[in-house]
Amino acid sequence: MVRILDRADTDKDGALTKAEIDAMAQNFGGGFGGRGGSRGGRDGGGRPQRPTRPQ
Repeated sequence: MVRILDRADTDKDGALTKAEIDAMAQNFGGGFGGRGGSRGGRDGGGRPQRPTRPQ
């Protein structure tokens, strides 16, 4: 984890700026979800939809 944060700190000042965090998120596939990519819902992408309760 430390190595990931060190690589994200592009100006090597010891702190992550919002721009550095955004760039890190882009490199990880668009968000802080781990492996990136789609999450494999039935509709082919995004988060699976929660079933609705019958009325």
